[in-house]
Amino acid sequence: MTNSIDKLLDIAKYFDKTAAKKDVHGNFIFPKTHPKVKDKKDHFPIQNANHARNALGRAGAFTEAPKWFTGTLKEFQSAIRRKVKS
Repeated sequence: MTNSIDKLLDIAKYFDKTAAKKDVHGNFIFPKTHPKVKDKKDHFPIQNANHARNALGRAGAFTEAPKWFTGTLKEFQSAIRRKVKS
């Protein structure tokens, strides 16, 4: 019994370590390293299809580009559509 619990704990530790090494910047439409992001924060996560749909809906609700974005509204919305499509 203790052996199987130890194995499960080892597996959990392995996944925690690999998750910590994962590059999360690929999971955002506008990562903090994006050249048009002014506030150095990640924006619009897209880890799954629901996030992608949400990003498209949120982009359509903007009437002007957000303050953290250094481009136009059209550039902002186009970047979101391109990233979701890819």
